[in-house]
Amino acid sequence: QIGVAMATTADLAAASAAGLPQGWGLRKYDQAGRSTCIVFYMPSGKRLGSTAEVARELGGWLPNALKGDRGVIEAMWAAIAANKSEEEVAADAGFPAGWRASATRNSVGKATYFFKDPDGKRVRSLREVEQILGRSVIAPDSKRPMKWTADELDAAEAHGLPAGWGLRKYSRCYVFLSPSGKRLSSAADLEKELGWIPDRLKKGGGGESITEAICAACEAGKSEEETAAAAGFPEGWKASFSRGLSGKAFYNYVSPEGIKVHSLRAVEDMICQPLTEARSFRATEDNIGRPSTTACGSKPPEVGT
Repeated sequence: QIGVAMATTADLAAASAAGLPQGWGLRKYDQAGRSTCIVFYMPSGKRLGSTAEVARELGGWLPNALKGDRGVIEAMWAAIAANKSEEEVAADAGFPAGWRASATRNSVGKATYFFKDPDGKRVRSLREVEQILGRSVIAPDSKRPMKWTADELDAAEAHGLPAGWGLRKYSRCYVFLSPSGKRLSSAADLEKELGWIPDRLKKGGGGESITEAICAACEAGKSEEETAAAAGFPEGWKASFSRGLSGKAFYNYVSPEGIKVHSLRAVEDMICQPLTEARSFRATEDNIGRPSTTACGSKPPEVGT
């Protein structure tokens, strides 16, 4: 996974504990005489030095564990706006059972906060509450707003993109959807954003390895069913190809129902998943014999249209 190469297992675990999405990393540095420095790593490996940058990449969303007191205060006001009781306000803000919390604003908008422990004793500040509890108060995270549909997220994952990315298919192109909401219309833009690109999205879309497997199986004298299996097609498919006078290769794919198509994209649309090569076909004198030069030329095959 090139995208998470900069994040260690400990970094990934720390990010998960802080409520960040899968694939993110979080690393803390202790600075002599100064507060702890926190660095964040995106699934792509991009390094971020502040929570503001994290929120920007996540489309404005940030886990409450990274907000500190602000997350608690925001949760309190949201509960108050929903006309919840003091016990419900405290629960929504992350207080233990039995605590109560409320807040008011004066005529100039200044806020005053009130906290009471399970025995009814008033506590003057959130910091004092945390001293009594012996831990930080962290409001439960609201569900992160999902920008992309389940199908778009699944398509992105199938094509090797990091968690949180979406991929939208159109008849002649893909649009890549970043976790921050940015839309990228080309693989070149995607590579600039990530610093790398999944093999399936490189020029040719991974089709070269599939057509190479078809050619290798053809050289071995395999049947159309065996050729399809060697290239990673589901059971029941057939695959074959021929060359025109110019040497250009033309591929034919037949579904188990007998439907004939001529492109890998059409096959993937029919099986609703990307094709992956089932196994690496290595030619040896024992299983191949003499190559058939009439079926396969010496140059790599080209995907016909």
